[in-house]
Amino acid sequence: MKKNPDYPKWKLFLDLGTRNLELDENESAINVLSKSISIKQDNYLSFYYRAIAQHRMKNYLLAIEDLKKSLELKKDFYSYIQIGISYNNTYQYNCALKNYNFAYKLFCKNSKIKNSNQLFFHRGITLYELKKYQHSIYDFNKAIKLGFDGFDVFQNRGFGYLRLKKFDNALLDFKESIKRNPDNINLLKCYEQLGLINIKLNNFNEVIKYAKEGLLLSFKHYWDKKKKLTNAELEHINKAWLLFLGFANIKLNNYEKAEYWLDKVNFLYINNLDIRPCEALCRAFTLSKLGKYDEALYYFRWFLNFKKYGNLFLPEIEELIDELPVEMKTIIRIKFQYKFNN
Repeated sequence: MKKNPDYPKWKLFLDLGTRNLELDENESAINVLSKSISIKQDNYLSFYYRAIAQHRMKNYLLAIEDLKKSLELKKDFYSYIQIGISYNNTYQYNCALKNYNFAYKLFCKNSKIKNSNQLFFHRGITLYELKKYQHSIYDFNKAIKLGFDGFDVFQNRGFGYLRLKKFDNALLDFKESIKRNPDNINLLKCYEQLGLINIKLNNFNEVIKYAKEGLLLSFKHYWDKKKKLTNAELEHINKAWLLFLGFANIKLNNYEKAEYWLDKVNFLYINNLDIRPCEALCRAFTLSKLGKYDEALYYFRWFLNFKKYGNLFLPEIEELIDELPVEMKTIIRIKFQYKFNN
């Protein structure tokens, strides 16, 4: 703290609060900023900084209240952005958009305002949540143009393109996102989407490539190699990667490799009723192609049971049913009274 006797006490607490914020000591920041506010209640920065600390501690409603008070005292560009972010975290997207638009009006008056790219990035996220995908892409484009070039802006724009079924654009953005921060755990979403998009585009070698990279990144972040993983931990790490690897190899007619990857699926721990029917059908198909009909029937029964409780994560996989060998179809018709499409 400054020791100048002429220095206002409220300002001393404000300076200490901002310093605590820089040190990520958010609870201490709230305490001293509250003292600043109790002395002087008409300084918007005290409410603004306390709101940031509240937001970091996930006290989003308290953050919103502080930001409302801050904005009553001054119509500030950064306060509008921060309250928009807090509204986003409480799923109040229309309220968030309203405040981002107020910030945009200030931007139009002063386009040189510092860190203005934050406005377009966060408004882009809100527009995406409101299913205004094309408008969200416009904002992400603007954020990038203004210098926001982190992996997350490309990732979010990729999801926008994906919703508009612009798969080539989405592929480029997800790849760019990975390129900018290849070891970030949040990029697992990019690897997953690259797998899904390439399945739709029938680029199965690409599916294998990104599934392996996603699997390695999952192990890197979730396994410290000092302990044996439980079934639940293995399930969390493997997610859909083994399914991608199995299905891609099926489509490439590499049935032995498909069996290798699908054998790594842990069927003792079953908690994903969207992925499990896909895995079971892939195993049934692979085993039937390898002439292992008894095992194939075992997993086809699993597929039928799983399908009662969940939707297929990959609808393309259900097409395998009609591609089963004739002998297998005959057995399934008799044993399960199953009716094929052709």
